[in-house]
Amino acid sequence: MRLPQLRHAVFLLLACVAANPKPAAAQDAGTIIRFTVHPAGDPTPALKHRLMPPLLEQRPGNAAVWYGKVAAEQQAFFVDREMWKAIEQADEWPLEEVLANEQIQKATRDSPIFFHLENAARSDHVDWQLPFRDQPYYTMLLPETQQTRQFSRLLAVRVRRQVAKRDFEGAIRSLQSGYALARFVAEGHTMVNGLVGIDESNAMSRQVREFVQHPESPNLYWALTALPDPLINARPGIEAELAALELSFPFLQDLTRSEYGEEYWRGQLEEVWKLARNFTDQSDDQLAFLGDVVRGYPIAKQGLIDAGWESDRVEKLAVSQAILAYSMLQYEARRDGLLKWLFVPYPASHPQPSVENVFAEADSEEILPLSGAFLPAFQGYRYAMARAQREIAVLRMVEAIRLYGSRHEGRIPPSLDAFEVPIPLDPMTGKPFEYRVDQQTAIIEGPPSHPSGSDSLHAEVRFATATP
Repeated sequence: MRLPQLRHAVFLLLACVAANPKPAAAQDAGTIIRFTVHPAGDPTPALKHRLMPPLLEQRPGNAAVWYGKVAAEQQAFFVDREMWKAIEQADEWPLEEVLANEQIQKATRDSPIFFHLENAARSDHVDWQLPFRDQPYYTMLLPETQQTRQFSRLLAVRVRRQVAKRDFEGAIRSLQSGYALARFVAEGHTMVNGLVGIDESNAMSRQVREFVQHPESPNLYWALTALPDPLINARPGIEAELAALELSFPFLQDLTRSEYGEEYWRGQLEEVWKLARNFTDQSDDQLAFLGDVVRGYPIAKQGLIDAGWESDRVEKLAVSQAILAYSMLQYEARRDGLLKWLFVPYPASHPQPSVENVFAEADSEEILPLSGAFLPAFQGYRYAMARAQREIAVLRMVEAIRLYGSRHEGRIPPSLDAFEVPIPLDPMTGKPFEYRVDQQTAIIEGPPSHPSGSDSLHAEVRFATATP
């Protein structure tokens, strides 16, 4: 059984958290998401409320600088255990308790923390300055990325308290800071950044769930519609992941150089081999290395010839050079075969191969265990993105129902055709949500992410004034 290395374990954990932000018990197929709402019409003007800072409020500057100020200037705040225990628990408390709790009052009052977070959100770009060109990609630490998770929790509880106080404008401003944080964090050149950004986006969307159920809350249909779709830009992390092995071992970018002999190439091969074996929990002793070289060289030679390399060219390669060249051909084919699906919409990605099958095939064929060591759990990443998009789409549906109710004496739209604003498609399917009305309750449904999944969507929306 494969024992994943720390990087894979962290990646998978973050993918699970991002895709399932609530405890596992709350994610069963039978779980119903219930909304009790009140009719609310369009704001005037329609884009009066925005969930990302509008252009006129943006300023030149690097958001990462402002985020750095938060932690650097408020160190005592982030080690207050009693306060952070309350923040962690507050997501499950009723609004009345959030409003009354002294620790939450202390955490969410106006302070330089929120000033810096607002300034970060209004910066026109972010550059995390990750040192992926200066050190091995797989050894980078991401403390600033993990720190932002605390910022997100803090903003989430502040939104809840502002909603409880009926400070809807303040809540919207805090949501702007939270959604901008999620989008900026995901701009980092790792897929871990992307997963953390997805998790932070989900944290804000959960607060919007509460916001729209307050009797006096303004309608956010157009504010949600105006969000970037998808909110999280996955490309920086995907592009870095495609180049991660070469970023860690620059000599892999040109394996045809003839000026180096076997001694040089053996040293390079052993460096890659040791890291890959460590990542897959295999022995990295010298005897095992020599065994792989002896076993692998004839396989590599034939594999390069089968791939179209001229036999004379292959014969001129050093033994270790040939093994590296062939291993990279195999790795690139498997890497691209998996990661290419991240560039297509989720509904179109279902022909993708099973990661488990790819790893099993690689285990039996690869001389160097590159695929098992270095390929990320990308399917969890893509799924987490689609779940975050579905969350926002459902919120748009809820707000569209509130709009309809404001124009039709508090009634629920009887069918999708009756809605009077554009209805989002389900990001999981690329098709409209399944919709029906049962006893004055709108039911919004969507299938699971894959045929054997247990994560189907079932949301119920009813007006508080409706007769049970």
